[in-house]
Amino acid sequence: DSAIPSLPGKSTISAMRAGVYFSAVGAIDRLIEELLSHSKDAPIVYITGGDAEWLCRSLRSEHLFVPSLVLEGLCVVVSERSS
Repeated sequence: DSAIPSLPGKSTISAMRAGVYFSAVGAIDRLIEELLSHSKDAPIVYITGGDAEWLCRSLRSEHLFVPSLVLEGLCVVVSERSS
């Protein structure tokens, strides 16, 4: 299910899903916040992977959603090796 979990959870399972989801989103936002506090330049944050689009819906921090980043990187490696 790709819906953002609602709070509060109405069952143990829905509460656990919400906890995992918002823990991940909060951890990403906090990491970006920490990076910003240690640098004068804002980091470029790429979000990719199976749940990236889902997580991006709740992120407060600036980020770039790149669904095919791994495949694009593999194409670069293959291209460089074959040249």
